[in-house]
Amino acid sequence: MPNEIHLRLPSRLSSAETTTSAASFHASSPGISSTIPLIGTWYVLRSSVEFLRDKKNVSIKYSLKELGQAKEAGGNVVEFANDTVLDSVTSYQLISGEGSDIVDTTVGTERPTPNSLPGVFTWRGTGFAKFITNRWEILGYGNLPRQSSKPIQEGDEQPMWMVIYADKSMFSPSGLSIHSKGTKSLPAQSMDQIIAALGNLQPKELKDSVRGMVDILQE
Repeated sequence: MPNEIHLRLPSRLSSAETTTSAASFHASSPGISSTIPLIGTWYVLRSSVEFLRDKKNVSIKYSLKELGQAKEAGGNVVEFANDTVLDSVTSYQLISGEGSDIVDTTVGTERPTPNSLPGVFTWRGTGFAKFITNRWEILGYGNLPRQSSKPIQEGDEQPMWMVIYADKSMFSPSGLSIHSKGTKSLPAQSMDQIIAALGNLQPKELKDSVRGMVDILQE
């Protein structure tokens, strides 16, 4: 993992941000292509999303709705096209109290948002929630240093981090989340670098979200 990481601004905010500092930061932000290692289970480690504040063991599993619908590049990497559809299953438990031993799930579908940058998706619920949608996007992602000197074998999952921005909806304000894949925790140095990168984001909405982030317990 590099000594410093950069995150791109959410597309909704970057178009409105005109200060010199934001423009120069945006110019050095990472390009996110249509080929993203999203498939698999991601663990939510830290978040400002209101719904998650009293939850633990939050994870999101992404899988292709129809095999062959997108070009797979190997290693859970998919080249997303406009017609790509993912199934997503979000699992979580209450931190404490009655029902805290019950694992609840929310099922939805994910599609690349039309006329948007790569890495921007629209979630839609299923069943009674099929009319509920939420737009979200990847602000950055990367590989984590392996804790073992043992080389990665075929079938092993490369540990990764990812930062997600969930746009505001009719039910909730916008929020930021830090996710991991292949591990339920991040090395302290990696987490510090991600938090530092989040702190460099200039819009007040994002600064408020960073201040409102809480740790999500993973057991």
